[in-house]
Amino acid sequence: MVIFIVIFILYMSWMMQRFFTGTLQGVQYFDSYSDAFFNMLVLLTTSNYPDVSLPAYQINRIYGLFFVVYLVLGLFLFMNLLLAIFYSNFKNRFEATLFEGEETRSDYLRDQFMNYGGIKGHLTQKELYRMFMLIHSLVTGHLDQAIDADENDNLWDATNRYKSQMLTQTNVSVDITVKQFTYIYKNKIQVALNEKEEMTSKFEFKDMNLLLSAYEYWKYENQNKKTFV
Repeated sequence: MVIFIVIFILYMSWMMQRFFTGTLQGVQYFDSYSDAFFNMLVLLTTSNYPDVSLPAYQINRIYGLFFVVYLVLGLFLFMNLLLAIFYSNFKNRFEATLFEGEETRSDYLRDQFMNYGGIKGHLTQKELYRMFMLIHSLVTGHLDQAIDADENDNLWDATNRYKSQMLTQTNVSVDITVKQFTYIYKNKIQVALNEKEEMTSKFEFKDMNLLLSAYEYWKYENQNKKTFV
């Protein structure tokens, strides 16, 4: 399209130079082919309009139509087509990049889903907590928040002994306590699982968006201190 626009300017420059040869218009703006090309290129930006067309307009008002037609075709048609092509290519590449990112994320989450107990087809609430903390570590960049199986067991044992507020005794420090996750699980994840059309209410990999939505819920509530303190 760019080549086509250049050819269009070259052709119109040649035509204008030939048409206005021997006139005041030709002497001032189209004295040589290089001058004609330069002035027609600038005209496409409207920087020298209507100055470039005034000598021709004084000779005959009809001559002004040459410049109007040139602007209509070059500026309003060809340049907009060029912009549309650029936008279309950018949109396609952007969507392709997003698709690749979605695939990479999906593959990674599927691997972690299987590693955290999803080999049986679903995750329990306890296993979901580890997955929840993994997502938190990836979002915040604090990799120490991704807990292993032993640390997970210690946190749940401490909670079961009503010591969720004394996490230092477990040698594990987390941003999201088991107590907070239990609240999120019961009020967000489990409710959504119970509303599924399938007979099962177990958390399967296809329900991963529920966990991501639950994490966004925790971030919002925690930042605004509406539920968690």
